Amino acid sequence: MQTERQSIRCLTARVALVPGGIAQLVEHLTGSQGVRGSNPLTSTKVVRLLLRPLMDALLQPIFTVRGMPRLSEFYGIAIYMYWQDHAPPHFHAFYASDEAQLRISDGSVMRGSLPRTALGLVEEWARLHRDELMDNWESAQSASSLRPIAPLQ
Repeated sequence: MQTERQSIRCLTARVALVPGGIAQLVEHLTGSQGVRGSNPLTSTKVVRLLLRPLMDALLQPIFTVRGMPRLSEFYGIAIYMYWQDHAPPHFHAFYASDEAQLRISDGSVMRGSLPRTALGLVEEWARLHRDELMDNWESAQSASSLRPIAPLQ
């Protein structure tokens, strides 16, 4: 049977992708030397600590993965942007197992790669929505909500 600590670690692994560092909170509370303070951290307390931020994260209007809001999706390509990411302004495009980071200013690939057809679609989409991407980039730098962008039709 799992111990409480193993249960917490299992729960931590399941919510690690939720924005807001819930996994880091649990890790901080449990620590490497056990639970801090004299009172044990019961499963009920962990649920209370996790439930509110977890529900807030799950009810966000924009789907997130690895802390990134999804801005758009078309033809199997998903477009994401990190909050408070490094310069220059860019976005992330995922297609199957491929990922690329593209500059907003000119659509050039900074890192990674996509198949030629997918890259062409992403470049066209970025050209059409450059102003919206820059608005989202500015919002992301201040950790504000990002707006979804229409998919390529």
